[in-house]
Amino acid sequence: MSQASSNFTRVGVPGAGKPVYAVGRAARAYVDIQELCKKGNYWATMVQNELVRLTSGKLGHNHVYVKRQTFPGGVETFFLKLPGCEATVKELPGGYYIAHLEVNDDYFALQEKGAKPGMHYAYKKPDSTWAFKFLNKAQLAIKDRIFNLQAGLPNSHSMDAADNALVSIGAPEEEILTAVDLGLAHIKNSPFNDNKVGDYGFNLMYTPGTGDKGKVGGCISLREALNPEYVERLMETSYILADAMQQAEKAGVKVAWVSHEAGSAYLTQAMSIVRSRGLMLSKQTIYLSRPLTNPDKAYNLSQELGMTLNAKLSHNNFNNLNELAAGAGNLWGVTTSIKRLRKDDSYKAFDYCKEVWGSIGSAGNVWKIGVAVTSGVAAYYGGLSAVVTAVGAGAGVTVPFLVDNMRSMAQWPSNQAAIEGMVKPKLEAWIAGFRK
Repeated sequence: MSQASSNFTRVGVPGAGKPVYAVGRAARAYVDIQELCKKGNYWATMVQNELVRLTSGKLGHNHVYVKRQTFPGGVETFFLKLPGCEATVKELPGGYYIAHLEVNDDYFALQEKGAKPGMHYAYKKPDSTWAFKFLNKAQLAIKDRIFNLQAGLPNSHSMDAADNALVSIGAPEEEILTAVDLGLAHIKNSPFNDNKVGDYGFNLMYTPGTGDKGKVGGCISLREALNPEYVERLMETSYILADAMQQAEKAGVKVAWVSHEAGSAYLTQAMSIVRSRGLMLSKQTIYLSRPLTNPDKAYNLSQELGMTLNAKLSHNNFNNLNELAAGAGNLWGVTTSIKRLRKDDSYKAFDYCKEVWGSIGSAGNVWKIGVAVTSGVAAYYGGLSAVVTAVGAGAGVTVPFLVDNMRSMAQWPSNQAAIEGMVKPKLEAWIAGFRK
């Protein structure tokens, strides 16, 4: 909907919200976007929706994909960087005008080819090899089912309404099929694995490129890995993810977003974008497999967005130095787990022990049990500040416990069986006492 002349176009519905005008060449570019929208172009619709949001008057620091600058005379200028589109917006009394709008008309076609970030559906062909299809309006036949794909909307692999649609989010990869293989492996190692994934596939947020595999979280610095919300180069993928989250919530689709390695940076930033729009994601959940960014950031955002989490939120392998460094800001999972233990009644005492155990997955077993037990106790005696001391003291406190029970543990067929059958009842009774 617009009022257009040769010099300007009004963005949005006249009389609704603050007036926003595209002027000069920006006006002609905006009209082109509208024409693409009429043809059902998903990318153009996404860009137009974002420009229409300007009418709400909420443009500012709370948008992670916006830069703000004040010029002489007090004129506020905003620089929006969206997928395939860059805009310069200047503030007027009571409204905005778009002074510059640069649009990549080929962006949608590049997404389909995998040359730009986009949402795809990965599936197994009859010959058991994997393939992928860009999420656009189309039908896809997989075994005995027909999938009705929608542009940018995660598709459920299961006919069971209780199951989540699964989305894999990883680091940039040169080949989509490499991202498919990695995504499948991490989904299978997540709490959302089921026997239908291998048969009917999953959604894939693909980012093309070689990645920054030697850098923490795909970021330049450790500081950015600990605070990924505002890393500019992640925004193209993160924005597409945020839009998919919004679409899924509107459509009532339950989604589990499973990130692996540097994918945790995109996931965290996408949730930050959704928060900036004032939306909730009550039908969605997350899991971070070997995250290269601070999991506590993702946890805090998930709570602000109303997500319901699985008992296990993340898993690390600290033989990887990047994971070790990124995990330091979260005390390697302990901080987040204690928050959940204190606030979430469905998160049981032994869930806490297992998650801390799993988060520091490659550390020595004695030290892991020590951290799980002593940090849980410290949280109730002295709050989070006591946890740091507890982590260091963990091994010493629990060595007697393990020595006394070593023979009993050896009777079990595996460490996991011993944990479930012997350690679990003892630790659950011990830590539960501190919840009162």
